[in-house]
Amino acid sequence: MKQEIRIHWWIDLLDYLGKIAFLLICNAFVRRNGLAKGYHFLIVILGFAPIAYWFLSFMIWRKLNRAIAINSGKNFIKSDRKIVFIWVLIILMTLFQVSYSLLETFSNTPELVSTLTYYRNYQFIAKSLYILLFSVVYLLYFIDFRKITTNQKKEVIELEHQLIDN
Repeated sequence: MKQEIRIHWWIDLLDYLGKIAFLLICNAFVRRNGLAKGYHFLIVILGFAPIAYWFLSFMIWRKLNRAIAINSGKNFIKSDRKIVFIWVLIILMTLFQVSYSLLETFSNTPELVSTLTYYRNYQFIAKSLYILLFSVVYLLYFIDFRKITTNQKKEVIELEHQLIDN
């Protein structure tokens, strides 16, 4: 178990750093191409502080996603809904974990504590389903994001060939 916990800690750290890197790369892309006003580096980093992460990072992510999609001529509504869905999943999971812990710790009724202890056996199944749903939505978002960026590159290549032919 200790080795598994250590492996998960490193994977979670890489995931966390990957999210920060993704927002910084999108921010640099938006600023470099003049698509919109980007965010300051410290604001992006602040967006990953635990409490601010629930709000600020998703607002930044939505704005950068919208700017990139509009620039490429694509509709940003589908990818924006995926971002909001991921946002809602994270907030609901956090609220569920906090409320479960508070109920279990500060409840005065033994029946409730006993029921919560009984359902704790199913916690791993629920968390696995949550992680699976979260991962699938993230994957679908990045597939859409990849389509946006690859279509933009194709259009630039086509424009270069048109200039050469003329």
